[in-house]
Amino acid sequence: MASEAERGGGFLVAGEDVPVCQSCVSSGATLSSITSALEDADSVYSQSVSDVPESTPCAADTLRVSVSDLPDEILIKIFSHMSFSELIDVVQKVCSRWRRLSQDFELWHDKEYHVRYWTCFDMDTSKGGTTDEEVIKTFCDAPNLRTVCMWRSARSRVFRALYSKCQRLSELQLHVSQKLSYSVLKNLVEKCARIRTLRISDELLKSEKFSEAVSHLQHLQVLSLDVHFTESTPALRPLGDGCPQLAEIDFGYTTVDMDDLRYFLNVKRNTLKSIHIKWAMDGKRCVLPLLAVCADSLERLQFYEFELVDDEAREAFTALGNLRNLQELKMMILDPLPPGTGALVFK
Repeated sequence: MASEAERGGGFLVAGEDVPVCQSCVSSGATLSSITSALEDADSVYSQSVSDVPESTPCAADTLRVSVSDLPDEILIKIFSHMSFSELIDVVQKVCSRWRRLSQDFELWHDKEYHVRYWTCFDMDTSKGGTTDEEVIKTFCDAPNLRTVCMWRSARSRVFRALYSKCQRLSELQLHVSQKLSYSVLKNLVEKCARIRTLRISDELLKSEKFSEAVSHLQHLQVLSLDVHFTESTPALRPLGDGCPQLAEIDFGYTTVDMDDLRYFLNVKRNTLKSIHIKWAMDGKRCVLPLLAVCADSLERLQFYEFELVDDEAREAFTALGNLRNLQELKMMILDPLPPGTGALVFK
């Protein structure tokens, strides 16, 4: 049962101060935006007694509207002007109703949470945590969180809290040194099935078992691979067979097996729109001829570690010119191209 403070004047009554928020001042969050928003709300919803005919059989107290009388949608609109920190450090501490409304999914579509080593200034749409306890608490307080970026590795209990509480997650960026057990990765994929953007270490995907687990992300559209200190070759075939909506892949500086790459590109030839990849694998085999299969869909292409061998220049740039839907090309060319080679791209 709600307390007397929650039912009546416990939130804010027109013309009164805001004592209910005083207990939250110690959290360090700014209250000015909350106070301003509530004062505006009172100015709209308050009614003067003098405007009511004397014959009206009601007491003056019944004409005083408190913030607790505002409908949910109005409070959510007010809360949409609050920062990430204000939502969880101030608003949620007022009462159970405000806590529930502050977790509404409409308030969290643009919020980001950063797991990091260092303490940093928070912004309106982002907040960071340094300890595992702080991170887990935030996941509990923000179940509709959409984006989580990890700038350090985290323990399994952090991921258990993440996939248990934040099942609307749409973007997850893992640290390059992050290690996960198969059971944790499997649960993460199953319970956070709405992930659309994923950054993951190539070390985690070197096993077909782990790669197959990631391939079950039916909504995955953007995949980025980070190279671990000990470079690993990721298993691409399961990713090719799964992830039906995959449209962008960034291999980074990862070395991939050419046969696996050929298989992957062939399976994804109708969906891939953006590829970032090394110019050659093992410093000798140019990947461009393999990209021709994606000629109808590929729109953006970026090469890392451009290394041109003279005897393959014409073949490579002819293949580049065959990518008829290509709209954006990025590559750093330090040495002059063989005469006539560059023109092949525009034929």
